[in-house]
Amino acid sequence: MKKLVLLLMALVLIAPGFAQTITKSKINPYQRLDQVLSPFEDMTEYALGYNTSGVTEALNRINKVDKELIFKYNLTDYHTFSQKLVSLKKAVASHNYKKVVLESAALFKFNMTHFIYASHLTRQLHLEHMDYMGYQVLALLKQDNVDWNAVSNAAAIGQQNWLILRTQVKDYNLKDSFNQLFKGMQLSIKQKNAGMATILGKLDLSLVDVLESSFK
Repeated sequence: MKKLVLLLMALVLIAPGFAQTITKSKINPYQRLDQVLSPFEDMTEYALGYNTSGVTEALNRINKVDKELIFKYNLTDYHTFSQKLVSLKKAVASHNYKKVVLESAALFKFNMTHFIYASHLTRQLHLEHMDYMGYQVLALLKQDNVDWNAVSNAAAIGQQNWLILRTQVKDYNLKDSFNQLFKGMQLSIKQKNAGMATILGKLDLSLVDVLESSFK
């Protein structure tokens, strides 16, 4: 009887750790990354198009994911995230879509850089940073007074991540497309040509989709 009691006590002690190990093994980093990023991707796109119903839909999704504690358990700094989210919600409530795109793009980047499983998804995060370039450039160009230094910084982030991924790309045409994209972006920034930079920001988002597909 004493041995049985000791065995039961041992099971009680190791069960939580064992259950936690099982739970962790079921975590899909790609799925979690999508959960913390895609709502802000949608929010940014809807706000850029001044789509009120879309912005509301995106905010509802963000609130749902937040309620499910996805942000809390997959970001390294949930407190700062929560503060930024409050600011985004205020912008949405006031229908200030120029501010919404900036706040949403900022949260997109914040969640990338604070994703708890970042070390497992190095290449994917390089792709996401290239997406961020497109969203941030478009968000900045929506403002009444364009901050061209910020546009330049966003483009630099995209280019830095492209230079890392470029060595893994076999398609010459895809490489050339990105090389031309960054040359064009640098020229449009130098000339402060908002129209051309807008086209190139959208092109970046499309090319990143092609690039991501090439890795599958």
